[in-house]
Amino acid sequence: MATQKTIRWVRKPQQGRSRATLDRLLDATEALLDAVYERHQQQAVLTIEQLMDPSRWKDVSLERVLEELVRFVVRLYRERTGLMRTLVLRGHARPDRRYRDPAQRNRLAIAGVGKLFAARRSEVGHPNPSLAGSLGLLMVLGAAREKILFSESTSRAITLSDAQLIRELTRAFVGYAQVHSRRERR
Repeated sequence: MATQKTIRWVRKPQQGRSRATLDRLLDATEALLDAVYERHQQQAVLTIEQLMDPSRWKDVSLERVLEELVRFVVRLYRERTGLMRTLVLRGHARPDRRYRDPAQRNRLAIAGVGKLFAARRSEVGHPNPSLAGSLGLLMVLGAAREKILFSESTSRAITLSDAQLIRELTRAFVGYAQVHSRRERR
């Protein structure tokens, strides 16, 4: 008669030397994740500053600007899905100031879009252009995050290609903010 093997959860090593080795490995992994987070934050801030430079968008319609911002967000989340998911989850779970609010970069981008909208208020029908830009980007970030980073749990009911997602999020942003094309204003 064959004996049945019981499957058990792997437990923390019982021997002192094994526990110490495991703890060193976990500590090194945590320090590495901190370094990855810091590098990502620095790159994100520099990218956002470049994206929000008014001279970059001088002769570009606000609708086109929004499409490019949405495209950038979708591409970033798609290319770095694992990293972005990890950073978001760690930011929500860790009480450390650096991780508590993973949106430092989002706050910078949201404020930048709000300023862009305020500066281009003639292209915006929303009564509060700055709010429309800030809240519109927040909605895009949230929808893209759910659709791309956490799709397995929240958004499988809606099947879209990235091109469709970009088009629909841009349309939602443009509609919410009541962005007028330059032709419409004339």
